Amino acid sequence: MSNALRGRFEFYREKIHQETEQKNYSRVIALCSEFELEVSECGLEIGPIDPFYGIHLLCLLIQNDLNNARFLWKRIPTDLKGGELFLIWKLGKHLWNRNYKEFYSSTKSAPSQYQGLVKALIDSVRARTFTLLSRAYSSISIADCSAFLGLSPEETVAFTLSQGWNQEQQTLFLVPKRQPEDVTQKTGIAQLQQLTEYMVALEQ
Repeated sequence: MSNALRGRFEFYREKIHQETEQKNYSRVIALCSEFELEVSECGLEIGPIDPFYGIHLLCLLIQNDLNNARFLWKRIPTDLKGGELFLIWKLGKHLWNRNYKEFYSSTKSAPSQYQGLVKALIDSVRARTFTLLSRAYSSISIADCSAFLGLSPEETVAFTLSQGWNQEQQTLFLVPKRQPEDVTQKTGIAQLQQLTEYMVALEQ
């Protein structure tokens, strides 16, 4: 590898690290895409010790861009798809299939070097799920809500109550906080589709 190309590698490593630390995930995705293109134009491959593919995949998942995550996975050389990358892609597959129990379970075996991004992914999925559940249900069982949020029943009750939900005293059901009228009316077609998919997943 030439000194010039090695310098570009180091440039991208540093920039991606900086933007990841600042949680600027859209910028990380752009940098990873630029790096992938430069590597491709030079006729080189990203070695298995370089975490760019793993970072790229996780940031796409954090942004809920499952389509581009799938396309990235297809572009990754076959000999790099084992080990850590395979474990990361399992998270993407579970999200694609709306298998939330398996998603949360699989995060426990995610590679340690990606721990910060995996934590951000969990938080992102949980926040999106919680928002959709708040809009989809007038009441939901603690058990079902726990499965969707990846929390224990006790943690689920504590978390939802802290967000303004109520618990029915005589049952094991939670009552979501009503969304403000102007927010609910802005729910678009994509969000309605997500609500339907979440409800279907819950009933399976």
